[in-house]
Amino acid sequence: MDVKYKFIVATLTGEILGGKFVPLGRFPSERALMRDYKVSRTTVREVMSELEAHQLIERRPGSGTFLVDNASHRASGIFGVILPDMKDSFCAAMLEGISRSVKKTGGGYSLLTSDLGDGTKAVIAAAERLGDLYIGERVAGVFLRPLPAAQGKKATLHLIELLRAAGIPVVVLDGDAAKLPQGTGCDLVGAKGYGKKSLDVAPLLGDIAFRLMLQRLANPSHPPAEVLLDPPCAQTQTASGRARAVKSSRAK
Repeated sequence: MDVKYKFIVATLTGEILGGKFVPLGRFPSERALMRDYKVSRTTVREVMSELEAHQLIERRPGSGTFLVDNASHRASGIFGVILPDMKDSFCAAMLEGISRSVKKTGGGYSLLTSDLGDGTKAVIAAAERLGDLYIGERVAGVFLRPLPAAQGKKATLHLIELLRAAGIPVVVLDGDAAKLPQGTGCDLVGAKGYGKKSLDVAPLLGDIAFRLMLQRLANPSHPPAEVLLDPPCAQTQTASGRARAVKSSRAK
């Protein structure tokens, strides 16, 4: 694939998801893109076909090119976070990892979160209210750690169902892969076998989660991904190298 082509696709995808074109109400014309990137009409049309295949734009004959409804939704650039215990060191470290990635990436992204309080019933009720808020605010995506206890698992699955029905992608975060909900159709990030050292890998989980979210926004139809870290992986990984992370596809 041509390097220039890949650069233009990546740049425009980031600008769409960052909300650049929302105030304009439409996407730039072929002529404008040819001028801005100094490429042929053929290249521009290939780029636009790629963006359309990823459900980011819609070309309407005689009218122009527009962000699809879901792309406009995703272009808010605001992500919601639902963590059952903000005072927990592991949760705080994962959130810090996500926050660092948001700042590093740029593009106008921001995070919304809130303390869910104490006690299983209170946490579940607060998480459900927060989910309703995120749907109402049309956030671009939600990072969710499973809620505690058996009733929390049921509430977690219900939250995921509501968010996905609203067209909001969810990346599930957890420190114990065995507790991750199965069959949710969500991207999953987890770790296993760390014990007391789980805190060391939490920021990395947050960083990977944010990268998965951006991939999901760029390609909503891609099969769900699972990234599980194990201790041998942590001993050799750096912030920029994750070659030994375990990845696999999950059926929706």
